[in-house]
Amino acid sequence: MFNKRIIPILIVIFVDIVGFGFILPLLPFYAEIFGASATTIGFLFASYALAQFLAVPIFGKISDTYGRKLALMISTVGDFIGFLMFGLANSIFMLFAGRIISGMTGSNYAVAQAYISDVTKEEERSKSFGLLGATFGLGFIVGPFLGGVLSIWGIATPALVAAGVSFLNLIAIYLFLPESLNKRTKTLTEKSISIIPDIRPILQSRKLTALFSIDAVFGFAFIIFQATFSLYSQYRFGLSAQAIGYMFAYIGVLIVFVQGYLVGKLLNIFPERSLVLASTVLMSFSLMGWALTQNIFMLLLILIPLSLSGGIYEIVISSIISKSIDKDKVGEMLGISSSLDTFSRIIAPILGGFLFQFFGTSAPGIFATLLTLGILIFIIKVRWVTECKKGYGYF
Repeated sequence: MFNKRIIPILIVIFVDIVGFGFILPLLPFYAEIFGASATTIGFLFASYALAQFLAVPIFGKISDTYGRKLALMISTVGDFIGFLMFGLANSIFMLFAGRIISGMTGSNYAVAQAYISDVTKEEERSKSFGLLGATFGLGFIVGPFLGGVLSIWGIATPALVAAGVSFLNLIAIYLFLPESLNKRTKTLTEKSISIIPDIRPILQSRKLTALFSIDAVFGFAFIIFQATFSLYSQYRFGLSAQAIGYMFAYIGVLIVFVQGYLVGKLLNIFPERSLVLASTVLMSFSLMGWALTQNIFMLLLILIPLSLSGGIYEIVISSIISKSIDKDKVGEMLGISSSLDTFSRIIAPILGGFLFQFFGTSAPGIFATLLTLGILIFIIKVRWVTECKKGYGYF
């Protein structure tokens, strides 16, 4: 049964992703205006991720201690400032500054996961995470599409409109989003905020160590695809910024279908472990297909299983992690999980660009395929990793 309490947070995330999607496909072209090299563009992508990697655990802990609403408001203020600086940039330095500020406060998705964990029961959590992912995908349809359209009025227009969207989102959070933490949970988590997240529950548990590790490696493989997709599309098929935006919108349509509809149906039929295995197999074949395809029609076909497997895996693994930790640590642990994802976003654009430049357009996809095959072998041999048992497997 649909939980109506998650509707406000879904709206917040949708608006947030629409703003982010406005400028995403335009980043490589935007940076070229200032004479940035391919390496500099890679570092521009990585700068956002580095700032986010350092900040997300802090926001997770803020949300556990002071509430999800305050954390979301701080994050949205940072988005507004970052997009505004990006749109008004007259140098590569301002581009970097805008991306770093946005990255430092870009924690809405992790906080939204914690919000959903607060207001849902365990048995409905996977489906609720699926709706969150579908909302992300819907924003990814609208954002890049509108970004391509807005670029007709100037390359800075999408970023400035994104700043306006973030400002409206801030007002909406303040006026309409109810706090999800109850008094009991706040009492349990009331403590000082540490810059260094408490990862002892992860390191002390074989299960959590393994879960976070495979999540990070799978994310790294998928981010190599995401980070090099614009460059790949431009070099191999000669696509424009607008066309790349439409391709991202196409991927978003697939994600909405998977996470908003298909995941819920599959969870009624298959256990979560089976879905993790199936999505990993599908991702391996899809990444290899992406690496080897030589025509745009085949690319459009390959993006279907690639997006399906990525969407299913993300939802199911997040659900397994949330069921394996104590409730008062959900925000912080999901924040750490998000940090691992953003750490991958630091390295993957640089590594993907290196492989692309020195070994050809197929190299990033082949390397990512090898990573997912390694995960598949591990989760087949170590069965207990993907079984939903809280506190299982302590050293």
